[in-house]
Amino acid sequence: MKLTTIRTLQWAAASFLSAVVLLYLGLIGLGQWYGDEYDDFAALADRGWGAILMRIRWSPRPVSEFLFCSYGALVNRLHDPLIVPFLAVLWAGFLFAGLLTSLEVRWKHPEEDFWPDLLVGLALMAFSVAYGPIMEVFYWPAGAAAYLPTLSATLLLFLQVVRGRLATSRGRGLCSFCLLVAACSSETGAALVASYAVILAIQSAMTVRRTRHTSGCFLAWWLVPGVISVLLLGVVRLYRYNIVERPTGAVSPALGHPFLSILAGGKELLLEMLGQTVHSGAWFGLGSILPSELLLAAGAALCWLSLGRLPRTTRSQIAMLSAAFLVGSLLTIAASEVHFGSVCCRQHEVIRRCWILMSLTGFTIVLLNSPFTPYSRGAPVSPLIGPILLRLAVLVVWHVTPVFKEYKSYGTLKRATEQNFQSGFNPYDTEMIFLLQPPDVLIVDEQVPAGRYSLDSVSPVYAKYILRFFRKESIVFRPAKDWLGVTVH
Repeated sequence: MKLTTIRTLQWAAASFLSAVVLLYLGLIGLGQWYGDEYDDFAALADRGWGAILMRIRWSPRPVSEFLFCSYGALVNRLHDPLIVPFLAVLWAGFLFAGLLTSLEVRWKHPEEDFWPDLLVGLALMAFSVAYGPIMEVFYWPAGAAAYLPTLSATLLLFLQVVRGRLATSRGRGLCSFCLLVAACSSETGAALVASYAVILAIQSAMTVRRTRHTSGCFLAWWLVPGVISVLLLGVVRLYRYNIVERPTGAVSPALGHPFLSILAGGKELLLEMLGQTVHSGAWFGLGSILPSELLLAAGAALCWLSLGRLPRTTRSQIAMLSAAFLVGSLLTIAASEVHFGSVCCRQHEVIRRCWILMSLTGFTIVLLNSPFTPYSRGAPVSPLIGPILLRLAVLVVWHVTPVFKEYKSYGTLKRATEQNFQSGFNPYDTEMIFLLQPPDVLIVDEQVPAGRYSLDSVSPVYAKYILRFFRKESIVFRPAKDWLGVTVH
């Protein structure tokens, strides 16, 4: 097969996947605050370090809390929401994580083929944004500060491990950094890092028992992040789990019962592995996104087959990380069940979905590289199949209409958000006007009943957060049907 044909198809796949990611990147101009920003930034302005310490005690996330509190301090100082710059920084980290491995291969190892790393990295990023309820991870600053670094760090970790970089000290150092970022960004990330550390500890213990020898430098890269993740989870257990938090909806019998929570988490994880989620339906027990995940996993594995059979050590490392993704997902669900009495929340769902996809991809790579498959014994595999499957995987899961609908109303929606902040920061009015986003768009703010509210109003609490932040006496919420389609001043 001609090399030009292969390269043309690879460029076409890379261009399509890049276009999908860039389309969603362009939507950061429509990013929205929820109640967290108004409430926390008001507290930050009033109490300063006291508010920061309370947040850290409530949710010990050194990396994300530093990002979020720095962001809040700038907002309070400049009287500007700075949504686009803040999200752009977090998105830059996400793009960097997905592309770094391929760039590293291209620049430092030009004799190696970088296309598998590039295409799979782009495909995983495209799937992450094209799938489901992404608002809380990619366009909500408070959520993005915690979960986008978590996703970015685990994505880079996966790509590095698959490329076999754990065989080098530089690679282990980068993977250790990824684990530290994930553990210090969110409790979800800490659960994954703790799970991975336990799996590696078991593997190391078995190796020591078999060989009677080990090297401390080979342990430190995962042991230190593992210990830190356990300590952070311990702080969460001591403080946050003593606070009653109940989401709306039915409460599971697993509430407050660790063993029942593990069982409930295992059942939910199995459903999610079959493509089902609490926010999607199923067809004969299989979720609508499962075909996309299978196509992506197969496409990624076939792309890596072009590099030749992976060493046994690399296959073992991929399998252990893939198992950690599943255990971390299980612990995340179980923690939600034991604390909330239900599966929570959308941002957790997005992270788990990506972890399940990377786990499925990792196990597929291991399977196709095993000595028991015909491909690893020299059976010919067309280098065109992998890129084609990766493009199909994203096309199957991608809902194009909401994206283009968002772009169609981009200017009007953006001006509405700008008007909200202009009204709030206006020092001459004691009452502000707040234009609510349409409830059926991709990037939406919190929805409250239209009307006039003051600080003395019983509800909604969202209105009180906004009024405290802007230091207003009253607020008028206008529904989208009243202003959408007309010029917003």
